[in-house]
Amino acid sequence: MARKIFSNDDINTAFYIWRSCGRGFETAVRELRRKGYDISKQTLYNWAKKYRWDTRANEVDEEEAEVKKKRLSARQKALSDLIKQKEKYDIFFNELETPPDPQMTYAYTNILKTIAEIEKSLHETGDVLFSAPSVMEEFLKFLDRKLKDKNLKEKIFLYIDRFLQEISP
Repeated sequence: MARKIFSNDDINTAFYIWRSCGRGFETAVRELRRKGYDISKQTLYNWAKKYRWDTRANEVDEEEAEVKKKRLSARQKALSDLIKQKEKYDIFFNELETPPDPQMTYAYTNILKTIAEIEKSLHETGDVLFSAPSVMEEFLKFLDRKLKDKNLKEKIFLYIDRFLQEISP
């Protein structure tokens, strides 16, 4: 039987498919065949040994985990900074004697919206720091205390309700 010659690209593709299939040889062979490669289980096994795929896969896993950690860390830092800014607004609004102007309310609303969006993305990655609904509840209480114009208040509550429906899973 004649030996097939595979390129380095074929071997790399096989590695990534093997890794994405949970490092299972049979599953990887099926997936490779679906993609048009005619590579046997024995060939994969030999490559895994020869090219130390287990070690390489562990290194790739570690690199991906590090990238994910950095990305998560950046989101957590942004979230922390936004929460600090929100707390400054809370203090300012509590000391305010007149109703806040629309620009202040808009800025505060955008901070809360961004906090909720980052929290949602953290929740999707399994790293929840706090609950977005609690932030929105705080905001609703704030609006109820500070806004005197009933029409404006109703309009804002309507938009907040729509926003909450959009971000709900």
